Amino acid sequence: ERRIRMDALLQGLPFQRLAAVDGTRLPETSSPLSPFEIACLESHRQAAQLLVDSDAAHVCILEDDVHLGNEFAEFICDESWIPSGVDIIKLETMLQSVRLGQPVAARNRNLHRLYTRHHGTAGYILSRRGAHQLLTMTQNPQKPLDHIIFPDIAKQLIMLQISPALVIQDDVLASYQRSPAQIMSSIQRSNTKRSIGTILLREGSRVVQHLRVALYRARRGIYTISTAAKVNFK
Repeated sequence: ERRIRMDALLQGLPFQRLAAVDGTRLPETSSPLSPFEIACLESHRQAAQLLVDSDAAHVCILEDDVHLGNEFAEFICDESWIPSGVDIIKLETMLQSVRLGQPVAARNRNLHRLYTRHHGTAGYILSRRGAHQLLTMTQNPQKPLDHIIFPDIAKQLIMLQISPALVIQDDVLASYQRSPAQIMSSIQRSNTKRSIGTILLREGSRVVQHLRVALYRARRGIYTISTAAKVNFK
């Protein structure tokens, strides 16, 4: 059902569907990630590898529960709006408050340097350098993919946020519109209870990560050249 919907949504656009990696078939590992987090990450690695193996300059990666904003096709079919030297463009919004740099016009929207974590990997554009870096930094993952891209990879590459966003996930859109979600997933989350030690370790890691981001921003004077805002969807 999701495939049929995405086929209709992307009708007229050149795209390739990748079968998702099945988390239930992955071998056991000592990774702190769940099998489904690893499977999601491996699916994105496959998409990045497609770009590396091609002669294309960019790839747009979409997950299969997205809604697309106005003029999505116009942006995807024309790369002239992508500034030279940019490695990752986040097309998605999670409706989080994020810290953005000064706006640069891109058609009838704006591009901003993204300085803080902005969760979600449902829709983004990678350059060839961005794809190489993603593949390098996800070889032995200790965190979910969006925690690796935002902000770990962002510290080493140029990452932009488009605003208003062109992509939003179904569950986020549901909260945005205050209406029931339209796409129900058949993938069930694991009900395995985590130990108190595991929970404390994860929460401690988050605190450390927030402190690292704060230090990174302070060293670069980001607080004085950026603004905090929620990226809306249009």
